[in-house]
Amino acid sequence: SVAVDRAADTLSIDAGSVRWRVLNDAHCGGYAKVNADLRTFHRLLEQQLGEPVDHVYMAKVFYALYQSLQAGEMSDANAIAVIHSGGQQGRRGLLER
Repeated sequence: SVAVDRAADTLSIDAGSVRWRVLNDAHCGGYAKVNADLRTFHRLLEQQLGEPVDHVYMAKVFYALYQSLQAGEMSDANAIAVIHSGGQQGRRGLLER
C-alpha cells in the first residue's frame, strides 16, 4: 500500500522485510466511542507521558498496542513503530464533555 511504502521510506526500512499488522478491532465500540477500559487507560497514558493524547485515534492505538503486548501477540523485544499523522482534533470534543 502507499501508506506502508511511505512509512518504510521514512523509517529507511524495506517494506517487504517487515511484518505489518492492521488492528481492525481496536475501535472500542466505534468512531469516537470510549468505553470504561479505554477511559482509564487514556487517563493513565496521559499521566505517564505528561502530554495530552487524542482519545479518538491515538489512545486507541496505544491501548491496542498495550493489549497485544499483554496477550503475547507481540514482544517488547520487537521494534515497534507507531506513526501518528494527525493532531489533537478529538480532544476538543472530550474537553467539551
